[in-house]
Amino acid sequence: MVSISCISKFHSFSLAEQLEKHGLLSNFYTTYYSKKNSLVSPFIKRIDNEQIPLSKVSTNLPIALSYKVKKTQLEHIKKFDRWVSKKVIPGSEKIFIGWSGMSLETIKTCKRINKLTILERGSSHIENQIGLLEEEYKLFGKTFDRNQEIVDRELEEYEIADYISVPSLFAKQSFIDRGMHPDKLICNAYGCSSIFKAQKNPNGYNGPLIILYLGTLSIQKGIRYLMEALDSLDFDYEAWFIGTVHEDMNSYLQKVKNAKIKLLGYKNHVELQTIIPRCHVAVQPSIQEGLSMVIPQILSCGIPVIASKNSGGEDVITENKNGFIVPIRNPEEIAAKLEYYHQNRPILESLRKETIESSRLVRSWDDYGDSYSQTLKKIVENI
Repeated sequence: MVSISCISKFHSFSLAEQLEKHGLLSNFYTTYYSKKNSLVSPFIKRIDNEQIPLSKVSTNLPIALSYKVKKTQLEHIKKFDRWVSKKVIPGSEKIFIGWSGMSLETIKTCKRINKLTILERGSSHIENQIGLLEEEYKLFGKTFDRNQEIVDRELEEYEIADYISVPSLFAKQSFIDRGMHPDKLICNAYGCSSIFKAQKNPNGYNGPLIILYLGTLSIQKGIRYLMEALDSLDFDYEAWFIGTVHEDMNSYLQKVKNAKIKLLGYKNHVELQTIIPRCHVAVQPSIQEGLSMVIPQILSCGIPVIASKNSGGEDVITENKNGFIVPIRNPEEIAAKLEYYHQNRPILESLRKETIESSRLVRSWDDYGDSYSQTLKKIVENI
């Protein structure tokens, strides 16, 4: 009934797995799947644990490899989009779900052959996203490199798609603010893998407060404001940064890092379950994203998250329960919340214990899949 298309992984594999569970998946178009491309998987770090029938997965290794190594990726996105557009045929499925920025030609093809189309947008409206990034780069003394062709392609996708699926109220509101009718928008918060579970903290609660940041270290992620907050703290702490350092942050990090800041680099998704529970509190200070997928992962481990409003965390964080929502570009607020947790260690221990006992305080991918599947069935009923 449904085909899915995404050049990279994002949350497309989780969506495909969920739709398969509900008997809705017809085809999944991507570039690489470790279970299907087993001959090359030993040379690639990524491990895909999602259960998707190989017969329903179509991959394109040449595009996968070129997309990975090329800095200018638009030409490879176009190739992927053209490849998928030739795969969709009349009558094979009723609905096409494609990722934003990489589905324009396929959506046009689907419209010609009478298929309903859903654009999956993982961030806020692209004009909102770029506007925030242009402001932030300017504050950082840099210039954001806007690619107008990418913007134009995505705006056309917004226009011609039947629906747009977003993961948070922040992202949804950014579309409404630009004139999108709410009925065209599907809002469905991401879930979390079952591998992320709360467990007793091996480091206890009497030593330094261990602060976690998880994700790419980039200007967009608001790392500057977390660093400024850390610099103002007057208690003992360690800050663990897990993720790849974006080139736009290299020189800045060299200036501000100190003995308390641990840059641990990239860790495989599966490794995170052994690292996250060793921390006490996490900070996700993003300037812009749809819903940071690491927030549900961290919450599932019983760790509170201090997140910016623009991270999408508002949809999964209960204020003063499992974290706090703070404004963007506000190191003072971040520091104040870190001070709060430092002064109230029993709260950290209590949240961890409650999460262990309840098994889950946030949405699972099954919850996400149930919601998406119900929405798809309602859409089909109304065709």
